[in-house]
Amino acid sequence: METIETVQRFLEHMAWYATPVPASAISFLAAGEYNENWRIRHEGRDEVLRVNHGSQLRFADQIGYEYAVLRAVHPSGVTPRALRVKSRPRHLSGGALLMEYLPGRPLDYRTDLEAAAHTFAAVHSVVVPRGCPLLRQPDPVADIAADGLRLIHRFPDHPRTDVRDALLRYHERVVRLGEDTRALFEGERQVIANTEVNSGNFLVHDGVARLVDWEKAVVTPRYQDLGHFLAPTTTLWKTDTVLDEADRRRFLAAYRDALTRLAGRETVADCHFDTTDTAEGVTHEAAFHTTAPDAPGGQPHGDMAPDVPDLDALAVRTDVLVRAVLLRGLAWCYMAWQEYATDRRPLAHPDTLRTIERYLAEVSWFLR
Repeated sequence: METIETVQRFLEHMAWYATPVPASAISFLAAGEYNENWRIRHEGRDEVLRVNHGSQLRFADQIGYEYAVLRAVHPSGVTPRALRVKSRPRHLSGGALLMEYLPGRPLDYRTDLEAAAHTFAAVHSVVVPRGCPLLRQPDPVADIAADGLRLIHRFPDHPRTDVRDALLRYHERVVRLGEDTRALFEGERQVIANTEVNSGNFLVHDGVARLVDWEKAVVTPRYQDLGHFLAPTTTLWKTDTVLDEADRRRFLAAYRDALTRLAGRETVADCHFDTTDTAEGVTHEAAFHTTAPDAPGGQPHGDMAPDVPDLDALAVRTDVLVRAVLLRGLAWCYMAWQEYATDRRPLAHPDTLRTIERYLAEVSWFLR
């Protein structure tokens, strides 16, 4: 973890502000599993300095990737604006991103489903031009299955063999599910999906739900986001909520209505990233590497054709991804449990460990 002093020294070195930032203008905001966030209130500005400590996507320049994602998705109007990035800074233990501070509270599943649906619709209405250098997952079930298997095998000496065996059996089911349903996703519009959409990554303010924490975003069919949002591994992460069929249907109907309202008013992702050095800080360092930047499904620049799926089709495809996402979420918990047990996590949280242990104890319930 950083300190006010290390953050202050970094900001002084970067000269991102016209005047020195006093310690009183810096306060700790929050930390997740791979990033910590500091609030900077100075010169009439209210911003967040995000410091990275690891990459789920295995990028050398993880913070540069998140900067690129934020630039791309900003036309949605429901995400923080990325301001500056320094991938290999002095004074800090990881790459640093300066972005807009957004006020708000975590999402409440009882009252905010419609607001969340509008947020997803706004994000998914951002057209992704061909060549946009973000990671693509055009075959979402197969991609999630591969990611889950990698997490399961991360630590061959993992002592929880009972959980491993259950996850490997479920992995086989997800692989078959992907093969059986692949045709459902062929030709689907590719959107920027956050893929980590628990209630804590939404900030609800004045009736609008904004989405933060874009470290693991990919270009993929919309159902990866929708499945993540509705999966019990997501809703139970920060709350005690499990959405029933009526809740899911209500959310998907609100999402479709929001897409309909946005049809014809889509925006285009900003995938032109400035690489100019300023004050020894790089506005963007393209050190991350993605696959298939021109994969089928990317929209050409300016393609604004409406894309509003039928509600039943939304429900069927989303349910497929809910089942796939369970594998990825539980496989991550299995992997992270061993990281906690062997003190390998740069950012560790007792509450997270308790949730991980609860999930692993209830694997059979999740995979029923």
